[in-house]
Amino acid sequence: MHQAVITIETTGRSPRQRTIRADGEYLTDTSLSVLRTIGLEEGGTSPVDVLLDQIARVEPELARERALKILDYRERSVDQLRKGLIVDGYSADVVDVVVTRLVDLELVSDSRFAELYARSKRSAGWGGRRITNGLRQAGVPEDIAAAAVFEDESGSEYERALTFALRKRPGSETAERRLVNALARRGFSFEVARRAAAQARERFACD
Repeated sequence: MHQAVITIETTGRSPRQRTIRADGEYLTDTSLSVLRTIGLEEGGTSPVDVLLDQIARVEPELARERALKILDYRERSVDQLRKGLIVDGYSADVVDVVVTRLVDLELVSDSRFAELYARSKRSAGWGGRRITNGLRQAGVPEDIAAAAVFEDESGSEYERALTFALRKRPGSETAERRLVNALARRGFSFEVARRAAAQARERFACD
């Protein structure tokens, strides 16, 4: 069986991904962690079929282990998990298989991520618009993001905006306008921001 001479190159797509060549011919791309696991080194030799079989057996398991570690650290969206594994150097095909399986097992869930994210950001005083933008950046589908941030405008979102506004103690028309802008930057709708700022100023005007 022919022993091909192995060349290992960086890909430029990820610092943890390597391109494998056998006798100068492109073979595959895989993660640096895979190469370390199978003991493949620059200038080594191996039959091509044997090498490909080793990579095919090892890479999915390593990618799955890495995915579980990422999820153990904190909740992620499906897109965040996929991108994290790609950055770690795993091939796109392997990542798709691993992530799809974890979705099926409900170990990663856009709905769960969106609910936890929205709850956390609401506690930090974020408005619905800012939360929606954050979920969009995390790759959460629009319908799931909308469901997570949906609130009765007269309910908790207004109450959170008012709580923030009262802490600022607006005592003038200028302070009220600045407060409306501050609330808008935190992601509250203009109408909610306007109402909360006006209510806060009215309360302090009565003190």
